[in-house]
Amino acid sequence: MLFSAVFLNSCSKDDDPVSEEGSYKITITATNVTTDDYISFVASGSPVDFNANTPWKINGAERTGETAVSVTDDDLAGGTKTVVIESARPLRMVAIGAQFIPTAQAISISFKVEKNGQIQVEENLQLAPEQSFSRNYSF
Repeated sequence: MLFSAVFLNSCSKDDDPVSEEGSYKITITATNVTTDDYISFVASGSPVDFNANTPWKINGAERTGETAVSVTDDDLAGGTKTVVIESARPLRMVAIGAQFIPTAQAISISFKVEKNGQIQVEENLQLAPEQSFSRNYSF
């Protein structure tokens, strides 16, 4: 009897360390980026349904079989560019890494992370040449 009480208590939903599942949308906008700049924005997610093989969409196109997606200087070079990353399925956890280093000219980068329509992170950056920004986020 004591064993069953301990077992039931240890499986309680309140003790579950997994964060609340959610739908994510990440919007990245950059100005003055060139292919000589170092731009790395990576999002990795764990779908609620572990059999789902497509957790991400970039600008509306599903990325089949990719649990992580990245945006680089190649994606943002030339004028003002915007990339939208969305979860194609509900995700249990998301990890994001962002690193930006302009080399020859100042750049502007903004990004916003939304979970279930609520803003979790919003950054608006103005970076001079050789100035850097590096952050990691977990949800």
